[in-house]
Amino acid sequence: MFQAIIGPVAKLASTWIEGKQKKAQLKSQVELTKLEATKTKIEKDGSWEEKAMSASDSSWKDEAWTLTFIAIILASFVPALQPFMKEGFLFLKNDCPEWISWGILASIGGSFGLKSIAQFRK
Repeated sequence: MFQAIIGPVAKLASTWIEGKQKKAQLKSQVELTKLEATKTKIEKDGSWEEKAMSASDSSWKDEAWTLTFIAIILASFVPALQPFMKEGFLFLKNDCPEWISWGILASIGGSFGLKSIAQFRK
């Protein structure tokens, strides 16, 4: 009679332990998959940044945008140019086609190595 009780209890305990082991294995596999996905993303980002840097070695885009921003900032301090600056920015904000705005942002983002320009356009 004692064995009749011990047998099912032992089987139940064995099944419970196996379930716990399988759950732990699945959890480890999920974590490993997440880790591999993160590693792949980091590797892709790194290679993109390296390509962008090597492409900009012989490019004058960075300097052109930097000079453009310096000119805009300096022109903002010249009283005679301020009305023109204001009208230009109002035109870009209100009347400029959206694809031109995105093109400008993409060009600036590419020049300075920014990958996600969407977060700046709000």
